[in-house]
Amino acid sequence: DDSGQPVMGIRLSTHFIMDGLLASDGATVAVLTAGQQNNVFESGLSLYTLDGDAPFAQCSLGSSAVLDLYCGSGAFWALGDVSLSTVSLDGSTVCTYDYEDRYLKDYALKGDGFAALLLGKYRAGSSATLVTVNRDGEELASLDLEEQVLDMDAAGRYAAVLTASTLTLYTEELRVYQTLENTFGAQNVVLRSDGTAYLIGGE
Repeated sequence: DDSGQPVMGIRLSTHFIMDGLLASDGATVAVLTAGQQNNVFESGLSLYTLDGDAPFAQCSLGSSAVLDLYCGSGAFWALGDVSLSTVSLDGSTVCTYDYEDRYLKDYALKGDGFAALLLGKYRAGSSATLVTVNRDGEELASLDLEEQVLDMDAAGRYAAVLTASTLTLYTEELRVYQTLENTFGAQNVVLRSDGTAYLIGGE
């Protein structure tokens, strides 16, 4: 709290706690766990109220190793190595988008109701597919890319993709919104919800 005292504490004996996140409503805490179910690796998301000792919802995320956890657009977004899962704030709905044997190369979770994923058939190489996925686990659009992607971001209604020479802003349906050429030297992009993009270069 504002005096530096803990508001709640969670201790588990059967699973490892991997991450924790306070929901955007300020009333729900999501705890990411890893353990085994029937001798098979399983990730899970447990939801607590701030004054609760036991979770009011426990959701399985399958065998995907969760790499990032985000809360936005009325859901928790759990980005895994083989799938993207969304969990409603009350834990009643779990939706999953499977990468279908493709490798996750990059991602951006903070679109307005969507996430952008860069998936490739191979770990190496520049060839990849840009995919947007909504909170229901449905693919909104996909676009094959041949140029090496240096960085990507998502905010508001847009997704930004930076290559060695070009910055392209897409809508969530992956229609080109704006393009900036000659971005040589830029290595990262930060996108705001109004479509403003900041490029960051390196020495």
